[in-house]
Amino acid sequence: MTHSAGSLPARLCASVALLALLAACDEPLDFDLRGRMGGFSTAPAAQQAVTARPAPDARGVISYPNYQVVVAQRGDTVAAVAGRIGMTADELARYNGLMPEDGLRDGEVLA
Repeated sequence: MTHSAGSLPARLCASVALLALLAACDEPLDFDLRGRMGGFSTAPAAQQAVTARPAPDARGVISYPNYQVVVAQRGDTVAAVAGRIGMTADELARYNGLMPEDGLRDGEVLA
């Protein structure tokens, strides 16, 4: 049985050769080419876009125009946060993909 140019062994050999060539390069592969060939950098825009998080109210709630989040305190569980904001633990846990008894880190944000 003979293999055509597009056969699996030929494609596998070509793929391995390409990977070996890329591994031999001194610089890492940069798919978006920032900084290369007259490219631009988005780093300054990303650094300026970050602002401090607003301060939460006494319950830990931060209100935005279209939604609210709650900031966990040290030792909180999902159930404890839910009780503090007047929600059921099951509802808050389900919305955030957690279990009611899950522990939270200080400063962790739940939607």
